[in-house]
Amino acid sequence: MAERLTQDPWIDASDIEVSVRAGEVTLSGSVRDRGDKRHAEDLAERVSGVREVHNNLRVTGGWEGSAGREQTTPAGTTMAGAGSRR
Repeated sequence: MAERLTQDPWIDASDIEVSVRAGEVTLSGSVRDRGDKRHAEDLAERVSGVREVHNNLRVTGGWEGSAGREQTTPAGTTMAGAGSRR
């Protein structure tokens, strides 16, 4: 399972931990954006024998977030969320 994540060219799996028990996969650690979080879960679901995936990955960078909250861009600058105007 972990090999599938590390070999995928679209995701940086260096901060992802994988545990497997009785067909249930738990993903923990961090990824840079929501797309990576979803992609990691999709990869796990495609592995033969996996019945359930628990995606506990934290998003640590990128443009995601709730409207109105400040967000950090990949360049490290801060911007207002989509719900606020400055």
